Amino acid sequence: MNRYASIALTAAAFFLIVMAVLNDSPPLFYMGTAMVATLLAARLQAYLAVRYLRFERFAPPAVAVGEPVVIEMIVWSERRIKRPLVTVRDGLPESLRRQELAPPLPVAPSYEQPIRTRYEFRPLKRGRYRWSLVKVEASDALG
Repeated sequence: MNRYASIALTAAAFFLIVMAVLNDSPPLFYMGTAMVATLLAARLQAYLAVRYLRFERFAPPAVAVGEPVVIEMIVWSERRIKRPLVTVRDGLPESLRRQELAPPLPVAPSYEQPIRTRYEFRPLKRGRYRWSLVKVEASDALG
């Protein structure tokens, strides 16, 4: 969920709780409390979605400039939790000028079965490049 929507929903939930206390309205209080609990659960799910993951990358040892490069990644979950879709991106070096051909697709890693994803790019500059950083993006249940 984007930052402003999260702030607005949280403010609305606490406003409902305050108004419920001032008006002595239990149904309004329960509704505000349920909103806060839903927001906390969504935040917890987004936090856990990118934790306890294991990655394995397969890349060709050498490629020619201008030729497409296919990078495959296998993603495992190390915990038995349900995860939303996550997008896995390599932290490619800034010095590696490239044209992105196929972006990585979102995957839902599971404990029992590793998930394979891939992306493709075309290098535009010669050189030796190393990278090890992996960026994982996920959203909570509310988007």
